[in-house]
Amino acid sequence: MDERIDREVPGFVRWLVRPLAHGMRASRQAADARKGASGEQAGNLALRWVLPREWILIPDVVLPVGDGMWTQLDHVAVGPTGVWVIETKAWRGVIRGERDQWRRIEGRSWRRLESPTRQNAHHVRVMEAWLARSLPEARVPVHGAVLFTDADRLTVRDCSQPVFQGALPMAVHLRTAKTEQPVPEGVREAIAQRICTSPELPRESSGPGRP
Repeated sequence: MDERIDREVPGFVRWLVRPLAHGMRASRQAADARKGASGEQAGNLALRWVLPREWILIPDVVLPVGDGMWTQLDHVAVGPTGVWVIETKAWRGVIRGERDQWRRIEGRSWRRLESPTRQNAHHVRVMEAWLARSLPEARVPVHGAVLFTDADRLTVRDCSQPVFQGALPMAVHLRTAKTEQPVPEGVREAIAQRICTSPELPRESSGPGRP
């Protein structure tokens, strides 16, 4: 940002423009954080509405990643097609993701964003490792998906995770994904129960819920 200001703004007003620009960016980042929390809640309600009752939806799952560190997963959905780790974004505006590089139009230019597809690919690996250690007999596939709840326009190309604008197309994808054999109800219940009650976790998860 500072390089662009130095390049495009006359020197005698840079002292005024620079703090204003940084203030605007900080304000946008704070707004994104607030929207993120509301977006997770909206995504939770929407997914509960559109997924059938055989699915178990668990919000705000915290899993260990080693060395005393933890990571938070927005939602975990457990159903006949496997375990789905879902990253929810409430970003507004015109957003584009290509090969896991994400940008949003701000003003007259594109600004780079943290990659939700790369982030969720990491979360999928964390969940796979945790399940293999905590419930090795389950042997179920773990998938990832990214949900945008508020984007005005979303363009996605060649990303490592499936990306959806709205809960309904995501629910269709989760329900119709190919699997060698459906995950039995007893296994689904065991996975959900282990996620919510594991002694490894630093706090109790919000608890499993059926749509």
